[in-house]
Amino acid sequence: MLNRDDRYKKIRDRCNNNTHYNFYSNIVLNDNQIYNPDRIKWLNLFSKDIEAIFIQHITYVFYLNEYYMMSSDYIDYVDMGMQPEDDSQYWVAPFVQKVFDKIIKKKRYDIAEEIKKSTTMQLL
Repeated sequence: MLNRDDRYKKIRDRCNNNTHYNFYSNIVLNDNQIYNPDRIKWLNLFSKDIEAIFIQHITYVFYLNEYYMMSSDYIDYVDMGMQPEDDSQYWVAPFVQKVFDKIIKKKRYDIAEEIKKSTTMQLL
């Protein structure tokens, strides 16, 4: 699903060609004293690249260690000596749900649906 188009190949090529964005021309994009007519274009491209890499990272985490996204409710109940609510071990942390809704669903709905199908975690 992540490799269904060439966006990650292009990001990898851009990062590798510019030594992971530490190339001099990329560093001076942050210097307002130097005029660069393409500054906004490049900064927007960097922003999109970071967003795509973030989505890729979250997707891998859900596939490899989905329990990293777990809410603390289950552990909190156990720590307090109480009986956890049914299926609370499958609840996701509120910030994970927020990121899932605001970024992954909006930017890559196809990946969001695939994550929901393949994980035991309860994503809305």
